[in-house]
Amino acid sequence: MEYNPKKIVEAIDVLRETYERNKTIKIYSIDYIGIREDGVSTPSSKFPTVFDHAKYGVVFIHYSYWRVTQEDNSFFILFLKDNELGDTIEENGWRMFFDAPITTFNVTRDRSCYIEKRNLKLRIPFKQSSANDLLSLLTYKNLSSLVEDGIGICFQAFTAAQNCTTQQELDFLKELLKSNQEIENLNKQLFGEKLNCFYKEKAIEGYKEMLDEIKELVKQQ
Repeated sequence: MEYNPKKIVEAIDVLRETYERNKTIKIYSIDYIGIREDGVSTPSSKFPTVFDHAKYGVVFIHYSYWRVTQEDNSFFILFLKDNELGDTIEENGWRMFFDAPITTFNVTRDRSCYIEKRNLKLRIPFKQSSANDLLSLLTYKNLSSLVEDGIGICFQAFTAAQNCTTQQELDFLKELLKSNQEIENLNKQLFGEKLNCFYKEKAIEGYKEMLDEIKELVKQQ
């Protein structure tokens, strides 16, 4: 993938100018993650050279901020595609972006990745691994593999969502993600087959519940 390191530096400088120099936040670390053609993420690096053999790039900016008297942690996400850098990535009419990061007052318990096309919407929770805050995902030296894997899953979902034409299909995709099923090699035909099986099973479960309710009514008479 072609990229201009100068654009990356300029984008980070804008964040610093907007937040850090106004003492709103303190940037602790900047990491680069490449996303391969299959949606799998590369190990993070402190250098953008991980983008050399990637289809997409992610600039992950870990920062801290003060909420009244306590310090909290969060992150900015910048996406790189076709030498364009921004907080949203677009492809075939679909958009992917993260919710707005908190920079003051409130606690950051989790973040969310959104994938949308007009009225079709998919939300992927980007949760921490402890009940306290995002610090369990963020370290001052290296990113947790949970972050790398989580971003990879977002990109796999972004690719898979482009095979969806209804909200029902997107909801099923979310079910696959929740059950930790692989979606990276899920083509349109295979996705359709899994979708049909899923809703047939749901219908059978519904019939069984209805029969159980009828049996209970019969017993009570």
